[in-house]
Amino acid sequence: MDIEKLSISLPAQQVAWIEQRIRAGGYANRSEYIRELIRADQKRLELEALRDKLLASQLALDHGQGIEATDEWFDGLLKKLETMLHARTPRESGGRGAA
Repeated sequence: MDIEKLSISLPAQQVAWIEQRIRAGGYANRSEYIRELIRADQKRLELEALRDKLLASQLALDHGQGIEATDEWFDGLLKKLETMLHARTPRESGGRGAA
């Protein structure tokens, strides 16, 4: 993974919040905290997209449009869900790891 250095400006209150989270033992440094925020935002967007697909599917079903849910279809769905579960961040699964 290529690493780029990024400089950001934050209000003192937000910097204090980051430092508090580091002292609480949740993060090793500022960069780790920011990377975790980005991963959480990425996960949130993925879940929103999944929710939107589910809502669209429900709407289609409500209008009599559907698909045949075969064993192959369920197998594909399970593989997608397993991939999402394994893509959880280390903090979500209880471990620590590098970003």
